[in-house]
Amino acid sequence: AAYGPQVFFQGIANSSNIYFFWLGGGFQEGNKTVFEGLGVDRLAKYARAFGYGSRTGLDISGEQDGTIPDPTWKQFHKNQPWFKGDTYNMSIGQGDVLATPLQVANTTNVIANGGTLYEPHLARAELDSDGNVAKNLSQAQIGQGRPVPVDAECIRKRKRHQPPSPVRDRGSALERRLRRRRVEQVALEVSHSAVRHQRLVQVRD
Repeated sequence: AAYGPQVFFQGIANSSNIYFFWLGGGFQEGNKTVFEGLGVDRLAKYARAFGYGSRTGLDISGEQDGTIPDPTWKQFHKNQPWFKGDTYNMSIGQGDVLATPLQVANTTNVIANGGTLYEPHLARAELDSDGNVAKNLSQAQIGQGRPVPVDAECIRKRKRHQPPSPVRDRGSALERRLRRRRVEQVALEVSHSAVRHQRLVQVRD
């Protein structure tokens, strides 16, 4: 869909690939660079700052690193050069980008708390053989949180002065809301049907 000019929050709300193509890879008309874009190096730098491309440190086995590609990675793993199209793909989290659900959840947490990346844990503490606390993981988590380059003031202003948002009218957020409403409607219909059936059984009895 043609959304017209957008600011950053609108680009997110509208799930606009075009906006993030422009932001990440820039735009050229012939030999003229209209907008430089962030470029692969800065995209990779900030993605890794948010914890992508490495394990979160969750205290169970089986966690994967994920992948944040760059020219060196592509040359080593695919024996291919980096193209502008790779940057565009990377800008929307596609192409060779791989992320775990936990890494994505961590990103949400970083934005919500104003810019600190924490190491997640499933337990509150490690106990010794006598049942005493050997290591308090919740306290260690706070101490190990590392800062992430997030504009916390921008986020706070966004929370305080929330304007009418395109999230409610467009993009994948609308699709999720409509899907949830359909599920709720079906559940309500099933519930009503069960009540009617129960009453019918009672009348017959």
